[in-house]
Amino acid sequence: MGSKKVYLTESAFYTFIDRSDIKHQMAGAFFRYFAQDGYHLYTSPSTVMYTYEHIQTYMSQSIGRDFLQTLFTSAIDIVYVDEPMMKTAVKLVITTKSANLTLDQALSNIVCDRLQIPYVCTFKYFPYLFGLREFTLPY
Repeated sequence: MGSKKVYLTESAFYTFIDRSDIKHQMAGAFFRYFAQDGYHLYTSPSTVMYTYEHIQTYMSQSIGRDFLQTLFTSAIDIVYVDEPMMKTAVKLVITTKSANLTLDQALSNIVCDRLQIPYVCTFKYFPYLFGLREFTLPY
């Protein structure tokens, strides 16, 4: 792996937080690896919002608040989308033949492309565009 930039999706966060998730230990290994090897982590406001809502709905309000406090005191960069990014994402959703591409996924792909983030950490379906790849731990 050349670049040490990784984009985090909501599933990366809530899989790490939810100890009952079957992939919780894997998510823990990912975050330990990110910390030990000095990875630069990115996410978006919509990812923060979706994660917070998921935690509040399926866990508790106090865990949701702890998530927000921890996130905003961490070194994770929250990337804000500008108008050209939004227009590009909308065009991508409209013109892509994949019926599974959501606006949030399109925005995530655009952000990664613009900031040259080559990897996405996720634990659910994610359409990889523009040469984007799934983050995996080295063997």
